[in-house]
Amino acid sequence: MIILRNIRYILDYLIIWSNTRLNMKGRISATVDEETIKMIDDMLKKGIYRNKSHIIEEAIKLLKKQK
Repeated sequence: MIILRNIRYILDYLIIWSNTRLNMKGRISATVDEETIKMIDDMLKKGIYRNKSHIIEEAIKLLKKQK
């Protein structure tokens, strides 16, 4: 039982470590006009996106698809 528990602990650690490494994100800053801020706030209020980062990520994905 102890060996199985230790193996499970190691596997859990590796899964958490690999997920953390794959989902690493960096912080950026952006300055936008008031109209854009209102658009972002409206999208957040409607629950279309989780947060501002989600909006930016989706917008960049769309731009990338267009090119």
